[in-house]
Amino acid sequence: MERKKIEVGELYTLCNKERFFTCGSCEQYDKMFALAKDGITQMELSQLLYLCSTQRHDYIYSSLIELFKGVENETNKKTNRHNH
Repeated sequence: MERKKIEVGELYTLCNKERFFTCGSCEQYDKMFALAKDGITQMELSQLLYLCSTQRHDYIYSSLIELFKGVENETNKKTNRHNH
């Protein structure tokens, strides 16, 4: 799986909306954001969220699909702009 850089604000919004990472500390939260910002796979991020959440892993993983698609779409838009 490809590593993608995730926008911290989008990840924060998703965590609040879905109640992910409610069992983690502030330090763990900051570390997760740093990893996501530097580049992470969907599976890695879902595992991090799962460790500090009460939801099932499969639910968390599937909830990340749109977030990762959005990153892919933004990357494609930037690439297309540079090619024209």
